[in-house]
Amino acid sequence: MEGAEVLAMLLGDVFNPLMDTIYGWGGFIVTLAGDAFIAVFPHEEANAHEQNAHERNAHEQNAHVRAAMAAWQISEHVRNNPTRWTRFGHFQFSIKVSVASGCVNWGLVQASDAPSALAQQQNAVCYFIGEAIDRCLEIDQFTPGNSVFLTADVHRQLPAQLFPAQAIGPYRELLHAQFPRAQGLGAMRAVQRVAPVEKAQHRSLAGEFRQVATVFVNFQHLWSPAAASYFQQKLFHLIDKYDGFLSLFGRVGALDVGCTLLLFWGAPKNHENDLFKALSFALELRATAPAPLRIGLTYNLAYAGLAGSPQFTRYTCFGSSVNRAARQVMTANWGEILLDPKTAQQVGPRFEVTEGGWRRFKGFDEKQQVFLLHQQRESIGAPTFQAPMVGRQRELSQMWQAIQQLFQHKFGGIILVSGEAGIGKSRLVYALQMHTKLFGQAKRRGAASANQRASIAWFHCPVDEARLLPLNPFRHFLHCYFGQNVSENESLNGERFSARLDTLIHATSDRQLAQSLARSRPYLASLMGLPWENPLAQQLEPQILRDNWLEALKTLIKAVSQLHPLVIHIDDAHWLDAETTFFLNRLTHNVDGCPFLLLITMRSPHNAAQKQGATDVYDIMAADCRKSIHLAPLDAESLHILAIHFLDGAVARSLVNVLAASSQGNRFFAEQIMLYWRESNLLDWGDQGWCLRIQEHDLFPVRAPALSANARTV
Repeated sequence: MEGAEVLAMLLGDVFNPLMDTIYGWGGFIVTLAGDAFIAVFPHEEANAHEQNAHERNAHEQNAHVRAAMAAWQISEHVRNNPTRWTRFGHFQFSIKVSVASGCVNWGLVQASDAPSALAQQQNAVCYFIGEAIDRCLEIDQFTPGNSVFLTADVHRQLPAQLFPAQAIGPYRELLHAQFPRAQGLGAMRAVQRVAPVEKAQHRSLAGEFRQVATVFVNFQHLWSPAAASYFQQKLFHLIDKYDGFLSLFGRVGALDVGCTLLLFWGAPKNHENDLFKALSFALELRATAPAPLRIGLTYNLAYAGLAGSPQFTRYTCFGSSVNRAARQVMTANWGEILLDPKTAQQVGPRFEVTEGGWRRFKGFDEKQQVFLLHQQRESIGAPTFQAPMVGRQRELSQMWQAIQQLFQHKFGGIILVSGEAGIGKSRLVYALQMHTKLFGQAKRRGAASANQRASIAWFHCPVDEARLLPLNPFRHFLHCYFGQNVSENESLNGERFSARLDTLIHATSDRQLAQSLARSRPYLASLMGLPWENPLAQQLEPQILRDNWLEALKTLIKAVSQLHPLVIHIDDAHWLDAETTFFLNRLTHNVDGCPFLLLITMRSPHNAAQKQGATDVYDIMAADCRKSIHLAPLDAESLHILAIHFLDGAVARSLVNVLAASSQGNRFFAEQIMLYWRESNLLDWGDQGWCLRIQEHDLFPVRAPALSANARTV
């Protein structure tokens, strides 16, 4: 990856004098894409005293002369300075320049007419389109290295004796250029009306390596004016929703027949689950785009920073993964989202990915394997564990005491389990679930008259950070409970929903509750995205419709709890949306005779946003029905027991001491560190059991930054 940093510095070294030349001749940069840029040289408009055709033609010729001179000087500069030296050796650069003329329009793609509404987010991007850019990109594919190609129209505007050229098919190859001294530039006044030429404000944003998801989106054509307003709102809404960064908007090459977007996740700001956010963005954009599109997506280490010159800078990323994403998008079929093998391996079970065969990419000697991203799976199962729980017996006992309320047909209240990422919250919940399962089995074996109430039902309701829809965790629960399959059609899913709901209605002995459950049918269906004819619901005001949704969910939970004691597990509640928080508050009122319990797991807050989220969660809990459990780091004895099980043998005290210092009592980090030791052959068997074969001060400190991307995402 060091090569990406060198590449970024090389491009800056090469581009700086080239961009200075553009601005020196009165042009300005409109697009910077990797190793290429597009510049525009506007005509100087005639003033009130220069209205005749001759003067207008002179201004037009002036722009052509300035563009041709800049093109020639750029080509000459690279031709005379082709070699760049680095610590990796020397590299030869060449350049091709194409010049075309015609109309160029500029515009804004923006989120709304009131940019202040998204003051802290990206809310607009400027773009340039038109005949001149289109024709310039067409010439580019025929222009050889170290050459300047012009259209015939451009060459006709130039003094032939000063700009000699030879015909190459329909184009002209410029052989030399000399500026006509008698002709005034008139450049600065023209360009300042379009783009100020003051140098870009200095920013101390140094380049750095980041784990970056790169997303190239290519549209088959620009959307219609009728769809433009809606899609612009949707585009920036999705970028904001999934925390992406839009780096480029416009055409980037001859093969780009429509428009290309370049987006990054992980730079300039990184978030947890950047890859999953990028994947979710790609899927939702494909589903809502008004024009056919194709997407190339990679996730790898890249060098991120500012590119360009003092006059024009853009934040972007460099690296083989960025180049790979660009190659993928241009070979994808319309409607496809292509992943590289490394990214496909990191996707995990939350998305459906299949092999897409082998394709030939520009710059690669052999065909490259690709994978197709299809959809996000609705059902995410609760995690399971093989290693034993250690150091949490006291917390498990406290949670089990709260569970006892359910067997007395009482509301169990709320248990809040908090702690840092990887500390063992999910492992503790899994232990509680297994404990209740074993208890139910023992009760059924011990009493012939025992019924189904001896077992406890679990509703796993994870908060999906990448899909923060209102009531997101309960939408997930509904899909699981009613057996919904995203790969099947709505008709089959609807039949499965009705059958399961009918069974529950018939099993509900409280007739009033059963009738309420029957009335909830259309509202539950709509929460799962199932079409359901309900003329009454369509006439309701939004607030009344929302109340019916919440009441339908509460009715369903009360009905299920009459059949089984019920634990509702809200996982990752630090991402909880406001609507779910409101519903949880409503759910815990007037349920004294309903045997269910809310189990909420969440991260310890580390910033203002998370602290506010934690406050919102605490606010739903009345003091008389809340039990808060904060998980502290594991002590050395607990880590000792964990190491014995993980390494399958006795463990020396010296190893435990190093493990405690390196992991700081975090269970997940401790397991990853031991995995690293084992796979790196750093363990020896000694008199006291497993020990480290190197001294503690020689051991590479393995903390979160040294772990894999999957390991760091906990």
